[in-house]
Amino acid sequence: MSAEYQRTEVEGSQGTDSDRVIGTVAWDHIFSDTFTGGVKAETNRAELDTGEEIDSNTFRLTFTQRWVATLVSGSLGYTEQERRFGNTIQESNAIVGDIMVQRSINPSTDLYFTASRDLTDQTSDFDTQFDEFQFNLQESSTVEVTAAEAGINKRFSDASSVNVGFNASRSLYLLTDTREDSFGLSTRYVRPVAEQLLFNAGASYRYLRYQDETSEDNIASVDLGLVYQLNRKLDLSGRIGHNQRTSNVAGREYTENWVLVGLNYRFL
Repeated sequence: MSAEYQRTEVEGSQGTDSDRVIGTVAWDHIFSDTFTGGVKAETNRAELDTGEEIDSNTFRLTFTQRWVATLVSGSLGYTEQERRFGNTIQESNAIVGDIMVQRSINPSTDLYFTASRDLTDQTSDFDTQFDEFQFNLQESSTVEVTAAEAGINKRFSDASSVNVGFNASRSLYLLTDTREDSFGLSTRYVRPVAEQLLFNAGASYRYLRYQDETSEDNIASVDLGLVYQLNRKLDLSGRIGHNQRTSNVAGREYTENWVLVGLNYRFL
């Protein structure tokens, strides 16, 4: 069981502020030493400062199957979404699911593949313009997202590890029938630097192509971070990063520098 609250505030007149509450309840049953099945229900409530309200409910059946060198897990479910703005109500629904396959090649190397399909209102930051009016699809569109990723995890004798992944996704904006395709590459390195201190670094590249405007974007990101284990249940983390976006559409390019500080507590 989990609960989340998110508050987004955007400076200036271009962005949309929002309040979001997410609740999740899940139940798993161990049927055998190798198979686990369960159910999961999630509700997502968002209120935008434009007055629009978005309610999403998802119900999934989940499973995990283990073999000696292979792990398969996934889910299959159904999502309903309702958007309300004044007297206007828009309803959407979709079959959703995901699958993950992990295969151990040797004691230090794993290969993995994941695929998913979801119905969501949290999308990319693609803007579309009609005459003098600009619409931000991140806060105004229901989107079907299909994504896949394949990669490798490698562990070394000094307790460090490297992950390299290739990913692709397709987002279909239902209100505008716009399609967005994304292809990317990411890598992350983790290494212990002291008994309770971990160093990690990552880099990624993402290529975006938009069908209707025939426009293209490129996003490159790098970050560095440390995780300090205060005790068996509590971690303190910090990270800095840099994102660079280039585009063939004026006004869509940006440079972003960010800092993250967090606490992670494990109850069980």
